Amino acid sequence: MTQTPLNLSKTEIIVLKYVAKGLQNKEISESLCKSEHTIKNHKVNCCLKLGFETTFLYKNSFAMKKKWIYFTLIVFLSSCKHDYIKIKDKIEGSWKIVEFECYDSEGKIIKKDFVPYTMTFQNPLEEGFIKVDSDKQIEFYYNFSYQVFDGYAKCNIGIKKLIPELPVEMIGRTNVFDYKFLTKKKIEFFNKEEYDLTNQRKLFKVKYIFEKLD
Repeated sequence: MTQTPLNLSKTEIIVLKYVAKGLQNKEISESLCKSEHTIKNHKVNCCLKLGFETTFLYKNSFAMKKKWIYFTLIVFLSSCKHDYIKIKDKIEGSWKIVEFECYDSEGKIIKKDFVPYTMTFQNPLEEGFIKVDSDKQIEFYYNFSYQVFDGYAKCNIGIKKLIPELPVEMIGRTNVFDYKFLTKKKIEFFNKEEYDLTNQRKLFKVKYIFEKLD
């Protein structure tokens, strides 16, 4: 079972959020498709883990609700910070491009033999460099979000000094990308639209896949 920094399970955090909204056991059980007895057990476990007396659950004062909301916010923010740290640790290191594809304005796929290169992310500096060959390095900055929407999260990757002759498959021409980990050592970056400075054209459905080097 996945645990948060305060040793609360993901389900317990969800129960805490519902309690903070003022939902009763019956409403929470219906939302989570669990029995009321299970919800009560989750709430008791939350109290024990957070250092509350279990009788605290049965007081209906405003102070009780306020205290639940306060601790829910702490738990939620702690959990988010933990996820952010995990992402930063996961991305740190060197990655090589293994796949690239994009489409033109007519919806035709643009196929080409891409120039091999590696990206190195340096945590906690949030800066890195792209290495095209032994003599050429391009510096970039980055920042990764942990919040996922429709399977993707957002990240910023921006080359510090744009070079007009960058190859079409070079990531970082635009700053904001969608990303997701396909495996522990494979990551996909995606953009609906980019502009190719070298060839003076728009690119659509741009996808980069990188594999982590050992």
